Amino acid sequence: RLKQDFRSARVTDDEMCGALRRAHAELSYVADPHTAVAMAAAEKLGYDFTTEVPSPKEMVPMVILATASPCKFQEAVTVALGEDGWKRWEEDSFPCRAKSTLEMEENEMHHYPKKEDSSLSEVQSEWRKMMVDIVNNNF
Repeated sequence: RLKQDFRSARVTDDEMCGALRRAHAELSYVADPHTAVAMAAAEKLGYDFTTEVPSPKEMVPMVILATASPCKFQEAVTVALGEDGWKRWEEDSFPCRAKSTLEMEENEMHHYPKKEDSSLSEVQSEWRKMMVDIVNNNF
């Protein structure tokens, strides 16, 4: 039954890089690697994300949601676009908040040992409070 409702495709690293390069060249869009995998899979299934030409009527409409930023994937984006491509994107489009985070001093490492008489839920709650304090005090 799943095969009636869903289609899938396997994508190699080279195909992911190719989709990332095409999106950049044809749409001026730098995708994160996860989104580029979805774009490459869509191409394998017959979709063309680089044009506005409608897909054949027998094809079900398709949507790709980009949920990550390329700023987190310097190595993969550099492999796909080259060192110059990464540097241009970094200079022109790198998110300001991400850039300011990278420029911050690192916080000291925190270790939260489990107290013998505490439940896991209590330890997680305490950890969450401490993490919220760190974020609120540093961002």
